[in-house]
Amino acid sequence: MGKRFGPDLLHYIDRLLGRIDDPQVPFVSPPHFSSQIFLTTETSDIEALLFAAKRLLDELVGFLRARGSGVQLLRLHILHHHRAATALHIGLLQASRDAAHLLKLLRERLDRHTLSAPAEGIALHSDAFVPLTHEPDDLFVSSHAGTESWPALLERLQVRVGSDAVKGLRPVADHRPDRAWDYCAPGTSGGETSDAPRPMWLLETPLRLVMRDGVPYMEGKLRLVRGPERIEAGWWDNADVARDYFVAENDHAVRLWVFRELTNPQRWFLHGIFG
Repeated sequence: MGKRFGPDLLHYIDRLLGRIDDPQVPFVSPPHFSSQIFLTTETSDIEALLFAAKRLLDELVGFLRARGSGVQLLRLHILHHHRAATALHIGLLQASRDAAHLLKLLRERLDRHTLSAPAEGIALHSDAFVPLTHEPDDLFVSSHAGTESWPALLERLQVRVGSDAVKGLRPVADHRPDRAWDYCAPGTSGGETSDAPRPMWLLETPLRLVMRDGVPYMEGKLRLVRGPERIEAGWWDNADVARDYFVAENDHAVRLWVFRELTNPQRWFLHGIFG
């Protein structure tokens, strides 16, 4: 049999029959943190809950440091007597094991939540861990000490007003100005942007310009200082445009983004304003 099927089959049969050792790789459960504290008396005071939460967070941070990890999702359960626990979820944009920052997020969440009943305890759970390569401590105080990072600010805003109310913007690979961007989750990357000058402020609906002596007028005659940038696109989704865009200035040195229709009667419109 060994000549026909090779030695691996014979070894497999010997392991099944117990003739030779069959060592197995031990099962290691995924890391999970779970801890709870019962209060000495029922309370609805947020400061009392945060005091207990700080102890749980300190325990969590020690758990994370031992594993070189950070957390991206916290599940706080507020325990009630003879009632179902109140579950509060807090998500982070970036993994963290900063106890002070996590406590701030918990405070924001608790400040905006009305307890259905007094709490007799709290529990903290998490299994959304991400490896952290390092978390250096400066020997000297840096020039940025005391300032809040951009991800930390976004996380606080999401906890305060809700994740759906905090959005980012990303470029979309479309030449049409009103379709060249889209909402996204903060920090999400998008497509390439145009190299042509584009204003940050676009009008929701282009404003038709008055013509005087054959020149577009907006608080004075407009001088075309750059262009044209021709955009002909959108035939595939029935939202086609055919325009020549220009950077223009009026008598007050205000820079505007205007376009002329390529189809008759070739009207002029204001579409954006440069800052």
